[in-house]
Amino acid sequence: MQRIQPISIGEITREQFFIPAYQRGYRWERRQVRELLSDIREFIEKGTRGIYCVQPLVVKRNGEQWDVIDGQQRLTTFSIILSCLHHEKYAINYETRQEQGADSREFLENILSKGPEEAERNIDFYHFINARNSVTEWLGEQRSTDSFDDEIFTQTILDKVKFIWYETDDDDPIKVFTRLNIDKISLTPAELVKALLLNRSNFSESADNERVRMRQQELASEWDIIETTLQNDEFWLFFHDTFYDSATRIDYLLEIICRQRRLGEPAEDIGDDRYMVFRYFYLVFQRHGYSGDTIRMVWNEVKQLFYTLKEWYDDLQMYHYVGYLMARPRESTRMRGNARKQQEQLFTYLAVWQREGMTKKMFKDYLIGQIQREIDECKDIDQQYETNGWPKTKCRPILLLHNVLTVVNQGETAISGYHQPIFAKFPFNLYKLEKWDVEHIDSNTTNDLLDYDSQTDWLCSNYITTDADTRQQIIAFTEHAEAMDDNDRNNRFDALRRVIETDMSEEERLNEEEKNRLWNFTLLDQGTNRGYGNAIFPAKRRVIMGKEQGVVFPKPVLTKDKSLVIGEPVKSKSSFIPPCTKLAFMKFYTPTSTSNVAWTRTDAEAYRADIVRTIGSLLNITQQ
Repeated sequence: MQRIQPISIGEITREQFFIPAYQRGYRWERRQVRELLSDIREFIEKGTRGIYCVQPLVVKRNGEQWDVIDGQQRLTTFSIILSCLHHEKYAINYETRQEQGADSREFLENILSKGPEEAERNIDFYHFINARNSVTEWLGEQRSTDSFDDEIFTQTILDKVKFIWYETDDDDPIKVFTRLNIDKISLTPAELVKALLLNRSNFSESADNERVRMRQQELASEWDIIETTLQNDEFWLFFHDTFYDSATRIDYLLEIICRQRRLGEPAEDIGDDRYMVFRYFYLVFQRHGYSGDTIRMVWNEVKQLFYTLKEWYDDLQMYHYVGYLMARPRESTRMRGNARKQQEQLFTYLAVWQREGMTKKMFKDYLIGQIQREIDECKDIDQQYETNGWPKTKCRPILLLHNVLTVVNQGETAISGYHQPIFAKFPFNLYKLEKWDVEHIDSNTTNDLLDYDSQTDWLCSNYITTDADTRQQIIAFTEHAEAMDDNDRNNRFDALRRVIETDMSEEERLNEEEKNRLWNFTLLDQGTNRGYGNAIFPAKRRVIMGKEQGVVFPKPVLTKDKSLVIGEPVKSKSSFIPPCTKLAFMKFYTPTSTSNVAWTRTDAEAYRADIVRTIGSLLNITQQ
């Protein structure tokens, strides 16, 4: 059986604790002691009605004393603080020091009288004295101010500073200690709540042991299924962001229930620290009693929340609409989002979903309305960016939406044509993990191609589409130009470039202003974007083709036998390429074939038209 509850320091001052040999000795530094004392004073000054909660104290009954499995550092620190405040305190024995003939219990009980020479006896005594000196120095500083009251400070420590008392009857305490410390699996708020739910005392004494055991196993199994699902980034990152500190993700569901007060208002102030969630659920059990009915009420709330998120995830439209809104479409994924703001956003969607009479159709319409607000600033398809305070990043909401709705349309085709639920999903997890930028398709800065490598790359990329005479000139350039001086080579290249570009009319070229409109922007992960810089279109296209395949394609070269060769690809890190980015560089949007060596006006107009067509019906945007 496990017993778990907040317990004040005042309630344990007459207890005896034993620190087994498998634990390290006391090692707190002066800084840690001062921070703890200052936190408690700040708690007092805020006038908080609740409690100051410290980490779990994991113990096991051993006769008249408690074996401490975890939490001995703070337990020892509070013993020293109580000594400095001249108050009664609990006793602590260290097994290792008993074996060495050094009585740690006697030392701690008389810590105020110990001189600096005592610190040389062993390492624990050294840290005990350091902690005592930190406490006395801090108290001296506080007592010199008018606002500090010894009695209030002492009484706060006794009444309002509470350990989360975690009593276990595990036959192997070393195994418990190893799990908590060696494997770095701390008692998260979720694990503390789990202990409340699985506590044998929740069931009546008359309950059949086998039935109780089966119910505990059932709940533990459902808990594990939920946690496993949340650990899948594809699911987790559709409604959450990449930042999260807890090792277990079910904590987030419990926090939502706590912050939304879905199980009622707590009877007292629960604070806002990492153990707030545990205190909330503990007070729920206190109010409703430890029983099977309370377990069902609490656990059903957790499952209802989880299955709501799962229902959204499994629905084509709701997954993409909620995922889009939770992806911070107006903000760069390179920057950490506001965790509280995002949680409140999710609260709002959950509250709307739970309204009486709410249907899926009504909820989807609500989400569409929220999406319309996100793109309101960039609804003008022909907005000019990179000028007048309008950076290109402002078109991120519409570019992301174009990608998302393209996948939604593919899914709807799959449902109607192939009768399967979802053909594909937009990977919000990769969007958040790989940190995507807004990037020009055709570089907004003209690349003058002044170096030999760029010139030969451009010429070889155009080689196949040119006539026989021009091919001969390209071959001659690649064979001899490297040995020329810069002026001669650049003149030769410019003349050859003018011949090749005569196939593209002036009307097909985007001018510098037009290059900063939506039809020349796309989304790309920051690694790929930084990797090719101000490259020519065919070089960008080659990089993107390789990225998705996990390779780097060398630039094309002409051999001595006058054949065009692209060398063997070199293995590299792959990246997910957003669907609309890939389609743009593959010229998918252009109904008639155009050259693969340039992003033309025809290509840009076709891309623009698809953006309007894809998002227009949803957001009332029309072709202009």
